[in-house]
Amino acid sequence: MDTLTYLLRIILTIEIVIGAFGNTINVLIFTRKKLRHNSCTQYFLAGSINNLLVVYFLFIYVLVTNGYEIPLFAHSSIFCKINCYLSYLIYNLSPYLLVLASFDRFCCSSSLVALRSLADVHKARRYLLAMLVIFIIIFTPVPFFYDISSTDPPQCVSTNQKFNTIWSIFQLIFYALFPPVLMTIFGLLTLWNIRFQRQHIQPTIISRQLHRQKDQKLRRRSDNAVLRMLIFQICAYILCVTMLCVMMVMINTVSYPTPLLATLTQIATLPFYLSHCTSFYIYTLSAKLYRKEFFAVVSKVVQRIQRVLRYIRSSCTS
Repeated sequence: MDTLTYLLRIILTIEIVIGAFGNTINVLIFTRKKLRHNSCTQYFLAGSINNLLVVYFLFIYVLVTNGYEIPLFAHSSIFCKINCYLSYLIYNLSPYLLVLASFDRFCCSSSLVALRSLADVHKARRYLLAMLVIFIIIFTPVPFFYDISSTDPPQCVSTNQKFNTIWSIFQLIFYALFPPVLMTIFGLLTLWNIRFQRQHIQPTIISRQLHRQKDQKLRRRSDNAVLRMLIFQICAYILCVTMLCVMMVMINTVSYPTPLLATLTQIATLPFYLSHCTSFYIYTLSAKLYRKEFFAVVSKVVQRIQRVLRYIRSSCTS
């Protein structure tokens, strides 16, 4: 076993554990009453559910096939096609859910009523459904080109070189370049909107702020916390995928990739995998609101465990 395979085993196992734990907690928190009525948290919730699928489906598959060299789905054409289709679908969805969240915060911070109306919980769910349908359609060609190879040992790959070239360029643009660019654009526009409102709107409404209702203040505080969580998550995503983006560009620009380039690309996938695991820890560090909801979830779980233990003790004594 080479060093890279051993490294993949250790790091990917750690990422599976922290990713499964963190994204599960995210789902519990984003379904709580205080956060589920915020449109942006709908995208966070969808992202956490999708990341759970990435962790349990894609990560474990990569760990078993590449880390332990057990050829899963290498003898079934149907499973090979389904696996490739679902893998491309779910890991490409994750960054675009962050793009939708960035767009939502841009709309929410806008001074235009028409744009602010787009930052709505019910509309957010419709956007999520529309995006899922679009992605299902986009990746329909994958099963037609992936199949079991005739090599020894057999592998689940695409042997069509023209498709491989087109697909690698598409992935480079669609996954590696578009999401960070769109996140950055919407993030900068959101910060500009907030700065504009502070400079031009706040001085005119100081007297009105004294009479605002308490729920409006709480909503504004919640929006600010969600925005802070989003900005930190975008920065973490860009840091995690930058190396892989660079390697993909290099592989697509050279005629004959060297073994060193292939090795560096494999190493670059490790921080890429981490981008699906970090959201819980980023949210916990960046937002007091999220920490408060997290401790509330922990307290609720502890209370339920205590009730179960008391019930077991009472059953045993009786």
